[in-house]
Amino acid sequence: MALTFDQKLALAGLGMAALTFIAGLGMALGMDVRTKGEFIFVIELERLEREKPKPNLQFRRVYLSTVFVGHEMSGKSYNAWVLEIGNELSTSEIGPAKEIRAHVTYLDKNSALQTVCPARWGTYQPEESANIKQGESEGLILAFDKGHWYSDLFNGVDLPDKSKIEVRLIDRDGKDLLPEILSFEFRSWGLGESSLTKI
Repeated sequence: MALTFDQKLALAGLGMAALTFIAGLGMALGMDVRTKGEFIFVIELERLEREKPKPNLQFRRVYLSTVFVGHEMSGKSYNAWVLEIGNELSTSEIGPAKEIRAHVTYLDKNSALQTVCPARWGTYQPEESANIKQGESEGLILAFDKGHWYSDLFNGVDLPDKSKIEVRLIDRDGKDLLPEILSFEFRSWGLGESSLTKI
């Protein structure tokens, strides 16, 4: 039966504790044993980190929602286009997605209008990163309605009709978490009418 990552980490911890105990028995064993034990433990942790189950982030859908920002008494709600990202279950073990950041580029006829990084997650008091457990999902805000559609609530640019939006998800080290860049076309016909379509 294969051990889970947590079980492997626990065994590595027990091994380090045993090495530390042996090294502390007396000077007769010398500092070399202690140093070697610490070195072995570091190597084992690095190996376990490489074997750690990776998240399985996938596109689920885009949908129109309401986003609340500000104090509970004086805050305000905005209509927004939201991209739902799921950490999908698989036939093999997957891990949680921690501190995901979104790199979002807005383009007009293939010329960049703005790049927002980190973009905002969540429909209540949006945050700049997200944690997604196995099988769960989180929403990334791609456009805010402030009378006109904007790329960001506070520092955004006006999004013209037929804008293109490109989304990359990165981890704490800046490594890509998706197999491809997600691309969307934003359409706006005025009077609040709009659409967002994956392309």
